[in-house]
Amino acid sequence: MTERPFGSKADALPAADGDIERPELADILDVQEVQALVDDFYELTRFPVSIVDRKGKVLVGVGWKDICVRYHRAHPEACMHCTESDLELSQGVSPGDFRLYKCKNNMWDVATPIIAGGRRLGNVISGQFFFEDEPPDREVFRSQARHYGFDEEAYLAAVDDVPRFEKDFVRKGMAFLVKLARMLSQLSYSNMRLARLLTERAALTESVRESEERLNLALAASRIGAWEWDARTDTVYWSPESRAILALEGKGGALESFRKVIHPEDVVRVMAMAERALAERTPFVEEFRVIHPAGGIRWVSNRGRAEYDRAGKPLRMVGTIQDITERKRAEEEQIRVEARLRQAQKMEALGTLAGGIAHDFNNILGIIIGYSEMAHWNAEEGSPIREDLQHVFKATTRARELVRQILAFSRRGEQEKKPVQIGLIVKEAMLMLRASLPSTIDMKMDIASKSVVLADPTQVHQVLMNLCANAAHAMRENGGVLQVSLTDVSIGPDSVHVPSDLRPGPHVQLTVMDTGPGILPSALDRIFDPFFTTKELGVGTGLGLSVVHGIVRSHGGTVSADSIPGEGAAFRVLLPAMESVPGQDAVAVASPPHGRERVLIVDDEPELAIVTKRMLEFLGYEVEYRTNGIEALEAFRHRSKENPFDLVVTDLTMPHLTGEDLARELLRLQPDLPVILCTGFSERMDARRAQQLGIRGFIMKPVVAGELAGTIRRILDQRTQ
Repeated sequence: MTERPFGSKADALPAADGDIERPELADILDVQEVQALVDDFYELTRFPVSIVDRKGKVLVGVGWKDICVRYHRAHPEACMHCTESDLELSQGVSPGDFRLYKCKNNMWDVATPIIAGGRRLGNVISGQFFFEDEPPDREVFRSQARHYGFDEEAYLAAVDDVPRFEKDFVRKGMAFLVKLARMLSQLSYSNMRLARLLTERAALTESVRESEERLNLALAASRIGAWEWDARTDTVYWSPESRAILALEGKGGALESFRKVIHPEDVVRVMAMAERALAERTPFVEEFRVIHPAGGIRWVSNRGRAEYDRAGKPLRMVGTIQDITERKRAEEEQIRVEARLRQAQKMEALGTLAGGIAHDFNNILGIIIGYSEMAHWNAEEGSPIREDLQHVFKATTRARELVRQILAFSRRGEQEKKPVQIGLIVKEAMLMLRASLPSTIDMKMDIASKSVVLADPTQVHQVLMNLCANAAHAMRENGGVLQVSLTDVSIGPDSVHVPSDLRPGPHVQLTVMDTGPGILPSALDRIFDPFFTTKELGVGTGLGLSVVHGIVRSHGGTVSADSIPGEGAAFRVLLPAMESVPGQDAVAVASPPHGRERVLIVDDEPELAIVTKRMLEFLGYEVEYRTNGIEALEAFRHRSKENPFDLVVTDLTMPHLTGEDLARELLRLQPDLPVILCTGFSERMDARRAQQLGIRGFIMKPVVAGELAGTIRRILDQRTQ
């Protein structure tokens, strides 16, 4: 269709003098100067522009996307369509008019002619865009990609990058380009070459001023504001969109009005950047925060450049400003996601390490437990040796639980909540901490509560370790006192200074205090937020206290912090206590059941296999052992019919042939064979999966004699029944 935004047509110039009867557009056009003009126009409007001569050659261009440069102009047939569109479809358009049309490559173009001496020399063109209310048909472009032989996905990605404009925006943009075409049409090649240095910038400035309102509308549509600072009067002119972005009143004002809306922490940096750009005569781009009354703190991107007089003094500085708050939020979210990913990777590495430690350490513990149990059996009742061995057994039992805590902490093991005496966990954790803290930190402990809480002991241990680690970090330079206390607290309806969401009843209060520098009030409100940290860069992840908060809340409790800067900080954890607690027996070496059956032991740790053999032989069993699955399978295949194996106990993690594969082969040879599987850690194997494979028993290492003997006896008795 043909559009006519202006009422009068441009008068054709008289024919040129005889020595150049048919001048080409390149002969009367200073390409570099016009390119600078359209570059400025594009910087302000983001509206693509080209000027082509009557043969289709592009003389000036800016803003054209990959869809044009890498595809349509690069392919012979598609380029031919472009040239036809540039020349043929704009035929017959009068000066002062422009024509909007869909090119043969299925995108919108718009052109206005350049006519001199009654002859069309070329066109001013914009195009290769879509209208906002006319989404492109992707199937058409997919078919077009196949026709031209383009990579479909890359071509469609280029289609997605094509700009979308409102029709009114295109009309307003073309209003300037029509003026530009009229200017080129009305100037002869002689006076253009004589006057271009004096008039082109003035013509562009005048054209921009005449279309200021239309340009402001275009900038508002793109959410970009324009501004101009007059260096002589120290006043700033703001476009309507700029005023909206900065929440300013009035079209202009002193530079100080702009300075006041800049965030106090950014003022010095922003003003220094502008002064440096003036001194060095370079454009600048700066991102900073502004205080917006309607929406708190906003992020903006400000870019500009200065203009100078002939003496080199700055006349003005012009530029644009854009609200980039949403982009900044997206970047911050990306940083948080990356931090979570790094933390997950660290935990995965810790889990892998913990799995390896658990396997080796459980084997060592199994040997210690086995020999201490046998020595305990052989010691006389009431003797000091027997009592000492009982303490050894208790210590190895705590070590066994410690391995399970490491696995649970690394998320490679899950523990259910059970009645736990918090005081015992505190004492154990403090012993661990004492070995890792410097001597400049004095540790004090006051355990006044023996109450029991329904909790995951590993997570309670993690809460205490995180709080104590933070306290120790606060005192790392000057030392101090780390005090941990545990008291009973009763929460009633009238209790004060306690969270309102706590249920009434008995509670246990865990308090961790330090004498460090304390926490600023501004940080205290955010102390439990994920990824918030007051530590220096590279120290900590900002997750420790948020993990504490999550664990405590999952146990129905609360955690709070208070601090006086310069005097230290205190963290208080309240957990609901159990009003009635089932009895718990002390750890002891029980007398295990005996037997006379024949048992095959399989473990790749020879010492562990030997001690297990000796324990079972002590209990009356006939035992053989092998240190790998292949040997065990061969031993079973060549077993005596008169004296077969009644049961097999095998480790899970072994080279060459795993315990799972060995059990599968043994059950294939003898489906009713009782097999017990032992493991210190496995992500793939648990009691349920073992049962699905036909395995009768599943025991976690390190194995205690009573547990192993009781499991063997139960399975063999079930078999005989």
